Amino acid sequence: MTLEEIKAIKEAEKQAEEIRAEAQKRAAQIIKEAKDKAEAIITQAVKEGEQERISLIKKAEEDSLKEGKEVKKVYEQKFKALEDQALANMDKAVNFIMERIVTTDGNS
Repeated sequence: MTLEEIKAIKEAEKQAEEIRAEAQKRAAQIIKEAKDKAEAIITQAVKEGEQERISLIKKAEEDSLKEGKEVKKVYEQKFKALEDQALANMDKAVNFIMERIVTTDGNS
């Protein structure tokens, strides 16, 4: 083997090593970029999930408040009806008591 051939082989080996090193560097860079993208996707998904959770809680609270107001309205109407009924019977009760007092007292 001549000196030129040895130099050519060494140069080829050097180039092969540089290509391999560059390939490893590029592979590491691709892996890092993939991890960064995955992390960004996960972060975004977590953020969106949190926003959705907050939105669902807010809607549930609003629905509960609305339902509570409706229930309150129904019971207020029932209370008003009972109150009206009680007031309507108040005259009867007063008359009944007055009759008892008059009857017990004699001729008053």
